[in-house]
Amino acid sequence: MSMPSENPSEIPSLSQDGESDSPLSGSPVPPALRAQWKDLQKHIADHDWAYYQNQAPVLSDDEYDGLRHQLQTLEQQYPALKTKDSRSQRIGYDPSPVFSSAAHLWPVYSLEKTTDFQGFLDFSDKAARFLGISGDSLGPWIAEPKIDGLTLILRYEKGHLVRGATRGNGVMGEDVTSNIWNIATIPHELSGYDGPDVIEIRGEIYILLKDFHQWNAERLEAGLPALSNPRNAASGSLRQLDARITASRPLLFMPHGSTLSDELYPGVSTYRDILLALKQWGFQQQMTWKVCENPQDIQDYFEWITVQRPTLGYEIDGVVYKLDALVDQKRLGHSARAPRYAVAAKFPAHDAITHIVSIDTQVGRTGVITPVAHVQPVWVAGVMIAKASIHNADELARKDLRIGDRVLIRRAGDVIPQIVKAFTDQRTGYTAPFVFPTHCPSCQSLLIREEGAVAWRCIQGWRCRSQAIGRLRHMVSRDAMDIDGLGIKQMAFLYEQGLVRTPGDLFRLTVDDLTPLDGWGEQSAAQLITALHHGRTLSLHRWIYALGIPSVGYVSAKSLAEYYQTRDHFEECIQRCMTECCPIVSNAGAVQSSAYRDLLNISGIGQDTAQGLMTFMTNEQEWVKDLAQYIEIVAAPAPTTKSTPLSDKTIVFTGTLPNMTRAEAKKRAEDAGARVLSGLSQRVDFLVCGEKSGKKIEQARSWNITVLDAEQWQSLWD
Repeated sequence: MSMPSENPSEIPSLSQDGESDSPLSGSPVPPALRAQWKDLQKHIADHDWAYYQNQAPVLSDDEYDGLRHQLQTLEQQYPALKTKDSRSQRIGYDPSPVFSSAAHLWPVYSLEKTTDFQGFLDFSDKAARFLGISGDSLGPWIAEPKIDGLTLILRYEKGHLVRGATRGNGVMGEDVTSNIWNIATIPHELSGYDGPDVIEIRGEIYILLKDFHQWNAERLEAGLPALSNPRNAASGSLRQLDARITASRPLLFMPHGSTLSDELYPGVSTYRDILLALKQWGFQQQMTWKVCENPQDIQDYFEWITVQRPTLGYEIDGVVYKLDALVDQKRLGHSARAPRYAVAAKFPAHDAITHIVSIDTQVGRTGVITPVAHVQPVWVAGVMIAKASIHNADELARKDLRIGDRVLIRRAGDVIPQIVKAFTDQRTGYTAPFVFPTHCPSCQSLLIREEGAVAWRCIQGWRCRSQAIGRLRHMVSRDAMDIDGLGIKQMAFLYEQGLVRTPGDLFRLTVDDLTPLDGWGEQSAAQLITALHHGRTLSLHRWIYALGIPSVGYVSAKSLAEYYQTRDHFEECIQRCMTECCPIVSNAGAVQSSAYRDLLNISGIGQDTAQGLMTFMTNEQEWVKDLAQYIEIVAAPAPTTKSTPLSDKTIVFTGTLPNMTRAEAKKRAEDAGARVLSGLSQRVDFLVCGEKSGKKIEQARSWNITVLDAEQWQSLWD
């Protein structure tokens, strides 16, 4: 297998006489068209690299498909150009060298695409001609939504999950097995499985839109750039070198086929049989697939799913139509790049063109300054768009956006509006570039930009009106204290009246404070005071999330709470991280506190989050202490399991265990009341060792940690 070139634009070589060395070579190619072919090869290779390796596409799907169409048209006219290494013949991109490679049991192909009903009819007629039958007799077809995610191929042996790999170039993918064990919708063992000894399940890794938007909001508040769409977010999350980061991301898996499509199996003769088998084995399933008996059913389904699209809760970019009969699939087979029995009908792009009316900046609750473009209102995918986030100053400069520019607007993820580009060649006169402010638009303090950061930030905290109101609103939001009756307008009003300037002020409010205010009566005032009283009692993870610590989202807050258990223990350990020693981990031989090691071993907590947490707890102690006197932290519900020798113990697994996967061992330990970490520290109670355990045993014994072999672990668990 060839590894990716350092130059993603590398193209197939030609012989010295200028002709392809492929057996497809034919008549000479005009020099101008050969130069155009080379240029297309370069551009497509660059965009494949950006899409598959960097998860940062710079073209829309339609623009990319247009390039491929130009390339295919050229190669149809001049077969001499069609080498086996042409981008028209390649799928995806070679696996990244940072991952181990994994060979697929069967090649994983791309799909031909169409953008209209006639395109499907043409594809169907072509398949029918291949089989020597009339187009009317071909079918039925199975129609299902095309999830816009990252293709993942799961390998099961005798019903047990053993590997996960990305599609890669269709033959070899990236081995991401260590990152898939905590994805809730991937079963570790297939329920009632009686199929072949080895089988591959193919599907998409994706993120629900609600989780994507919450994650993006947290990133923006933390001064990080927004993720452009759920697909890129899912791809980047799965392709992490640190499995703890992947485990902290809200990833899901939806299957859409298996190797049974290629290897007929008794009792499975149709694609719908495969879908039913996948459901029986424990996979989730799209509930909107349908059997289409004729072309009219095909057209009706596309129109129906277009209407249903906003209700699905996840991003789809079209419909996939597959012939139902597996014998027909097998007879049709594949071209060099795509199956002849399946086609994707893509939705039209959700784009519109409008003008920028003005550009200003907004202050987030963490002080991050975000530029916002106000545009001439325009309908995009059924929604009237009047403004779009530009994320940060660098993006503003890179796109060279100016007031009065004609711009292309797109709804990223079908929800978040963004400006794709400005038509700079259509400017009718000189327009000055937007000058990014040097001072906070809310409190007028000088903005700073830390080294390596993308965002400009106001560091005035509670002294900045916009930050204070944003922090207060976050604190009472649904996933935090969940206090009804305190939206952003009400919070801003209480702030302007001088009644609430810090979190503790909320719980010092009385009915008498509120009733003299416009719009507040005794009943509404009493309701708010009651809601505040109820909001004073909350779980530890809601308390941590309510504090609004940069980079600590809801999932990370739950992980911290599960590990530290009580507020006192949480605060004490973070204090130890700050005072015991300098927590440097990147330099060999640097001193590192055990408390800091423990913090980094918590799922989803990396060095940046840990440093942000310690900085927050150092700088924000005064108001946190003031608020804490009004808050009662209640313990999480006690587990239903009986007390066991593993209750409240901390365990680390290393090596390969016989008869069970690492994920199953982790689940057994947690079911028995234990906490499982990925790295050693002096607070670990047991190190469970399988084969090829490495040097952790020696380190554990030096710290007097109990070391168990696989048999001792099994006995203890039993």
